[in-house]
Amino acid sequence: MLNLRQQEREAVTVGPDATVLEIADRMDEESVGCVIVVDAAGAPLGIVTDRDLARRVLGAGRDAEKTRARDVMTSDPICIQRGESLPAVIEKARSRAIRRLPVLKDGRVISIVSLDDMLFDLAIALYRIADGARIEVRDSHRLAQKRRRRESLDDALDELRTQLRVLARDARERLREEIAALTGRPAGG
Repeated sequence: MLNLRQQEREAVTVGPDATVLEIADRMDEESVGCVIVVDAAGAPLGIVTDRDLARRVLGAGRDAEKTRARDVMTSDPICIQRGESLPAVIEKARSRAIRRLPVLKDGRVISIVSLDDMLFDLAIALYRIADGARIEVRDSHRLAQKRRRRESLDDALDELRTQLRVLARDARERLREEIAALTGRPAGG
């Protein structure tokens, strides 16, 4: 249904000394809603989201050219390991009310997953399942209608056969009676 690996996107990373202006420019260039702040080895130190920029920089009246990533980042971001199961990742995001999770391999940031992307793809997968179920129900309904028509036809044919047997028996009986009347012999014989 949904492969978490397909949900991974390239993570945009910056160092802790990057200015907020540099971060905003990177986010705009890359069309992303966050950057991961990493150390020289690529290990995650924090995360800066577009909301952080609005609240911690603009809302606080800070200078975007002087304020550094380390000053506005959310430290120790919640991360996942490559290979974690989808339910575990969704539960981790839900329980901590976060939408973006850096993906680590050997302690280094290798990508990022977004709860929004996962939910969007899950919605598409569920729609496809529902659409498939709708088609199955429609086809089953058509098949049931055919079966009911066939059964109805079989019942009508059985009824017709029964009526023909009765008519044939009655016709034979009348014929015997007429022959008996003409010949003067008893009808049974």
